[in-house]
Amino acid sequence: MVDIADFKLKDSLYWPIGAHDNDKLMNHLDDIDFFGVILEGPTRIEIDKWETFPAIKYHYVTFKEAATFGFWTHGVFTLMDLNNNRLYIFKDEDFILDDDGGIDDDPDDDDSPIGDGILVDFGPMNLRDVLDLTWEPSKYILTTVMREGQSNRVVTELVKSDGSHKTPEFLALQKEKWEKTDPPPLYPGWGDHHSYGKVENSPDLPETSDIKIKVPSQIDLRTSENWIMNGSFRLPLRIQEIVKVKPDTPEKSDPEIKRPTAVKGIHLLLVREKDGEEQLFSFQIPSFDNLPEENQENQVITGHFNIDFLKLPRFSSRLQTYYLYAFSGDVMVGPSTTTLIRSEDPEEK
Repeated sequence: MVDIADFKLKDSLYWPIGAHDNDKLMNHLDDIDFFGVILEGPTRIEIDKWETFPAIKYHYVTFKEAATFGFWTHGVFTLMDLNNNRLYIFKDEDFILDDDGGIDDDPDDDDSPIGDGILVDFGPMNLRDVLDLTWEPSKYILTTVMREGQSNRVVTELVKSDGSHKTPEFLALQKEKWEKTDPPPLYPGWGDHHSYGKVENSPDLPETSDIKIKVPSQIDLRTSENWIMNGSFRLPLRIQEIVKVKPDTPEKSDPEIKRPTAVKGIHLLLVREKDGEEQLFSFQIPSFDNLPEENQENQVITGHFNIDFLKLPRFSSRLQTYYLYAFSGDVMVGPSTTTLIRSEDPEEK
């Protein structure tokens, strides 16, 4: 991955959006014959001063590659809200406006012959134009993926200019709120098609903060009704992920009931190879680790998950290759790939 630390714009130059070109960075990318996507954005945004979330995309690609699988159709932006472990996704086309200021869902196609050469797509954007972001102190990570490739990751912190979001009083109130917050219910639910224990195909638990997933390289839909992803994780524990149960509840007192101590959100992004269509699933995965009574926010938790994509209600299967990326907090892994096929039935020949 290209290191652009020495070529970034100063934070103040991201406003007004699109007003300042970064010739220094673009010249550097030209000099090293860069191909791919580079993202750039401010390190800090003072939310009481600015109402926009600027970012810049630099896409270097040959004309022929752009015509075959351009970023327009196959590139996916991901934006992780670290405070809430929420993942947003969007595409380039979300920023294309028509003459009336609305989204142009059908931009003009260019049928001219494809020549040799390099296309440089420079794209300043305001992420708040397409995402319903809560304008409060948080930290975000912006990334793009396209098939098996991915861009650099840009970390931007939303702050208050007076620093009030980091005072002991504010942090204490935030912690008190999280201590009263229960995690969401498990998704998908534990049942015939999905489970949350270690099985034969489970990857080993990561030794450091990470997610491991294992999927078959190919699924024949004529002979198989399952596409199971086996996964394991070791991730930092957030207070709001702890399952809160009073000591006198039956779930706590009954030793026969195995119940989670925490629920970790893990997001799975699937991107199809041919048409570039994407699907995002936000799973809520249990951990059964024993947690200490004190200092819980400094712990890590582990767990396993076994999820059948073909049994998920919103999953749309197509006969092509899928690229799978996993996200949780600042962890991003992938892609793993699975190709769905349908072989001919010998009896029908």
